[in-house]
Amino acid sequence: MWYTFGVMANVSRAELKYFVERSREEIKTLYEIGRLLTSTTEPQAIIRLAASYAHGAFPVALCGIFFFPQRKLHLIPFAPIAPVELASATRQIREAASDLLKHPIAEEDSLCVMETVEHSGLLQPTASLRSKYFAPLLTVKGEPIGLLSLFSGKEDAFSQEDGHAIGIVAEQLASSLRNAFLVEELRRADELKNQMLSLVSHELSTPLTAIKEGVNLVLDGSLGETSSDQQDFLKTVLENADRLERLIEKIKTSTELMTGQTKFAFESYDLRTLLASLEKIHRQAAAAKGLRLTTIDFPKPLFWQVDLPHLTVALNQLVENAIQATSRDGHVKIKLSAGSGEAVIEVIDTGAGIAKDALPSLFEQFKSIGDLHERKMGGLGQGLFIAKSLIKGHGGAIEVESIPGQGTTMTVRLPKERKAAA
Repeated sequence: MWYTFGVMANVSRAELKYFVERSREEIKTLYEIGRLLTSTTEPQAIIRLAASYAHGAFPVALCGIFFFPQRKLHLIPFAPIAPVELASATRQIREAASDLLKHPIAEEDSLCVMETVEHSGLLQPTASLRSKYFAPLLTVKGEPIGLLSLFSGKEDAFSQEDGHAIGIVAEQLASSLRNAFLVEELRRADELKNQMLSLVSHELSTPLTAIKEGVNLVLDGSLGETSSDQQDFLKTVLENADRLERLIEKIKTSTELMTGQTKFAFESYDLRTLLASLEKIHRQAAAAKGLRLTTIDFPKPLFWQVDLPHLTVALNQLVENAIQATSRDGHVKIKLSAGSGEAVIEVIDTGAGIAKDALPSLFEQFKSIGDLHERKMGGLGQGLFIAKSLIKGHGGAIEVESIPGQGTTMTVRLPKERKAAA
């Protein structure tokens, strides 16, 4: 009994040692290929890295990576290969891919791309490709998205242990290529969206200008007299045209910010003059809602290096939001101060306030103040994103303090010495 137990124990230890060593090698392979392939999201770079790794780990003369979503077969040779051998390997890869997909892949259905990679040195010239190993590239659901093909000039070049390692490489390659493909699709969609937004804002601006000019001609009597009711109606049209113009300008500014096309031109400007301008711009809107709009000025001229148009857009948005968020008989204050090498502009309201858990998403695109207050206030949800981006372009920052039911304070800090925006 003891003898039997001892034999079984010895066998178990031997098997355990084998499996431990094999597991160690598989973990090493998984770590190395995983670290390598996650270093980039460019499909071409991932393919070259995977091929180089396969060449270093196995006796590979030719690596073929067929990525089905792109309909491309990438061939990466690591030795001089005769054209007839290359054609034969290509045919075999397409046949294996057809079996994997369960439908034939004709030559015209995919593009064959020859790739080159840097490596320590070519293998000896290969007269023929004597061994091959195919490993499917599968999604986590087991759906085939590609095929990894390795060819060698040696007989029986790939062992069973190699097969396990190649399977790990294929698994990581499939995951990395799939992620890279999704990133590429998102990038293309984002570019298309930005192009569309730019086109829409441009195409809408031209007819809108004509509409406003026409309405103004009627309002000022250039085209004849109009009644009081007609005047009121045309003023409403003009107000809505102005609102649409502001929305178009937000789309344009947002698109420029997202695509990195926003240019800043800084000049010295007295921020007290800007404060007075803000009060004048928003005085009528505040009065229409029954609000008090006041400014707390700096006691002396405060010249600062700013891009006046961009800073005005940002601050206009903050004041506009404060007015929208504040109910009748409320109060909106714009305060200017300075100290510790920075100018500080505060927009303070006695409005609805913002819940603490909503603050982190406050400056996200397409997130409007109305959403956060659970009230309908209109807008595209671009305003605060634009404001933060333009302030950041000044090397500054926006801070928010808010108490639900009591109000919100938006604090803009503009440093005397600008630093490059991250």
